[in-house]
Amino acid sequence: MKMRKDFFAVAILFTFPLSAHAALPSHEQIVGVSDVYVPNGFDTNAEAFVVVNGLFPNGCYKIKEVRVRNVGSMTQEITTSATVTEGLCLTVIVPFHHEARLGQLAAGVHKLRFLNGDKTFIEKEILIGK
Repeated sequence: MKMRKDFFAVAILFTFPLSAHAALPSHEQIVGVSDVYVPNGFDTNAEAFVVVNGLFPNGCYKIKEVRVRNVGSMTQEITTSATVTEGLCLTVIVPFHHEARLGQLAAGVHKLRFLNGDKTFIEKEILIGK
């Protein structure tokens, strides 16, 4: 009987942090990207996309979304956001990558500005054929 009580006590200890973690507050934060993969070969009929890559400072970050905003006919600004859960976090660098859908773009060279949230950005170009 004692072994059974100990088992339940251990089971409760291991499940409590998981259930408590779900109830912890979180917030959205713009995160910087360290690199962007820009495939080639898109035309005006294709849905263009890029892949953003970066590093989260700890395990409390989880990718939320990548937003694309058309600034002009040939310029897009892209921001990457993460959900940051408050609480105890695994203190390790966590790599991330996420696809950003740009949609159908007009023919020509488009400037893509990846905003880092601190007034800095990475700028890439994508060529869209006819």
